Amino acid sequence: MRNSLLSIFLIIGMMSWNSCYYDSKEALLEDAGGCDTSAVSFSNEINPVIVSKCNSCHGGASPSAGISTEGYTNIQTLVNNGKLWGSVNHLSGYSAMPQGGSKLESCYLQKLNAWITAGAPNN
Repeated sequence: MRNSLLSIFLIIGMMSWNSCYYDSKEALLEDAGGCDTSAVSFSNEINPVIVSKCNSCHGGASPSAGISTEGYTNIQTLVNNGKLWGSVNHLSGYSAMPQGGSKLESCYLQKLNAWITAGAPNN
């Protein structure tokens, strides 16, 4: 009887442990089709992430590796030579960015791809 009760508690405990996890809001929205890539703009979706994730190293008077991510013209150059897409997707042959960090969120990468595919407009 004692072994049966112990087994039941262990099974319930394992089921409870496996069922408790936290998804990020973005991951939940992506699963529900919440990543809207229909009207991506440089000023509203692309640049704010670049400013927050890239410009601390690739901005200012002496950008890291001589690569500036400040302003549309610099971003357009990185789009045209493939370095932006290759780096943020951690593709072989490119320096993975953010350096030492994990890939950017999937929804942002989808938006970036949609924007690049649309010709990377300055909108």
